[in-house]
Amino acid sequence: MGIAILVYLPSILVISSVQLYGGNQLSDTLMFWGWKYTTPSVYLLALESFVLISLNAVALALCFIDYLRQEEGIKKQQVGLVTIGISIPLLAGVLAHVLQPAPDIMVPEISIMGFVIGTGTFTGYTVWKYRLFELTASTMAENIIATMPEALMLIDARGDILTINESARNMLDYGRQELIGHPVNTILLIPA
Repeated sequence: MGIAILVYLPSILVISSVQLYGGNQLSDTLMFWGWKYTTPSVYLLALESFVLISLNAVALALCFIDYLRQEEGIKKQQVGLVTIGISIPLLAGVLAHVLQPAPDIMVPEISIMGFVIGTGTFTGYTVWKYRLFELTASTMAENIIATMPEALMLIDARGDILTINESARNMLDYGRQELIGHPVNTILLIPA
């Protein structure tokens, strides 16, 4: 909770004050993509851009760190595709803020186009292909097992390990791939 306040409160205050006291204002110039925005104060725009670029950099860094921490191939692909999907609108928004002060450059809302392309293409594909964010009985059961503080191992009738949670894996000091599909007798040294 404290980290969220440290990150969001200054950002909300800066961006709100910029918007209230002279941020982007709608002018009477109609462009081919809509109304043109003007910024009366370059300093306020620079402050707002700094905050937005900083937040984008933190978001991308957190996604990239999560990508590097993933061990499973499918999870790594999911995190990678979602990271690419959210980085496109973030980078488009930064580009729009950098180009916005230039008086001769006509910039349509490329952040919106970036959102459609990034989210629609990469994040949408990830949600569709990997059934990401799908709430089914099996995904809920997997999440419960994965977050249990007690060690748990599910074994089939032949004695092979079907799934194991993080607590049991840490207790046994084995990797996930070393345990799944292997007989429990060889892991726990149970006599046959």
